[in-house]
Amino acid sequence: KNVRAVAKMPLVAVDLYGDSCGVAYFPPSKDEGAGGNGKGAKMDDEMVAMMRAMAKVKKGVLARSVGDYGETNVTLKKDDATSYKAVKRYLNKGEGHGAVLEDALVVSETKGDNIVIPRPHLFMGVRRTSDLNDATKSKFASILPDEDENAENGNFSAINETNTTSPVSITTIAMDGSSQPKGDDYDRVAFQMKLNSKKKLMTILPEEALALVIAQCKKKVKEEHAIAENGFEEIKEEDDDDEEAYMDYPPAFAIPGWAATDSTIEALIDAAGGSGCGPTLHQRSVAACVGALLPPPTEGNASNAKPAPPPASDLTKLLTETMQIKDAEAAKEAAKEAGLNRTDPVEPDPFVPLVVLAGATEEGVELTAVQI
Repeated sequence: KNVRAVAKMPLVAVDLYGDSCGVAYFPPSKDEGAGGNGKGAKMDDEMVAMMRAMAKVKKGVLARSVGDYGETNVTLKKDDATSYKAVKRYLNKGEGHGAVLEDALVVSETKGDNIVIPRPHLFMGVRRTSDLNDATKSKFASILPDEDENAENGNFSAINETNTTSPVSITTIAMDGSSQPKGDDYDRVAFQMKLNSKKKLMTILPEEALALVIAQCKKKVKEEHAIAENGFEEIKEEDDDDEEAYMDYPPAFAIPGWAATDSTIEALIDAAGGSGCGPTLHQRSVAACVGALLPPPTEGNASNAKPAPPPASDLTKLLTETMQIKDAEAAKEAAKEAGLNRTDPVEPDPFVPLVVLAGATEEGVELTAVQI
């Protein structure tokens, strides 16, 4: 039911853990209607399924890139009354993403006085700062509190209202309503920020900050998809009655193995937002492999030209050629052995290639072996 509710919306893909956070989307299929709800064509009919698969192959890759978000930082206007009001409402009520994106979030670089929450996804679900990975600790040492050497005895860094030296810092809060963290599973690492120099500190969870990044990505996809479908005419006029209609767009995230902890995944699902279908999660290395196997983009054919099959990617060519060579060598060896033994040749098992993927970003490295 939830999947059908978002079937007519684009799927928003966000590479959060990449150094530049690439954003792309997969447009909704225009021919889902007849069989999508169980009426019309029978999906269990093999011929129908095969014809649909062939039609999808002929269409080629439909995913479209909308560019990079940047370093996945959340930059907010400082000492701005409208910005402060929008952010406060968002944190208190859990709504008003559109107002924050419009009045507070700074996407492009400006010379104004801003507050920067750095790469919040790296802090999601962390109970205490000592649990952060070494790369994150090193990169953001300037906003981290002193290492809690006595944490086992119950001493934890808590919100410091007297902090006036740094506009953004890291603290630990208790999610069970306690005034002080206790070193249990209800503790969470959070950001404290001085968004307005005349107001008290604000506390924002990493997933709340990341939700703004995801909302901005969804909004960008909404604009790009409208242009792709309708051109530039009247794209700002649609959804006037619901300025945050894009929040229900289903997101997809590529997650490296070193970040795939239970607490991180739970926080990421919370940050995804939307009232419909939840996010789809993919192992980042496998997503990279699938991307390398997809055919490269090509120029559209003329209307009177015969559709040509999509070209193979370099990885697909390499694997295909290797498989053909290995299968030919195995068949030749089997025939030779059968001749020596005066028996019928036995068909050898097909060669199955193993692809080793190495992925490295500023925060982590992972190696993955994928058998195709």
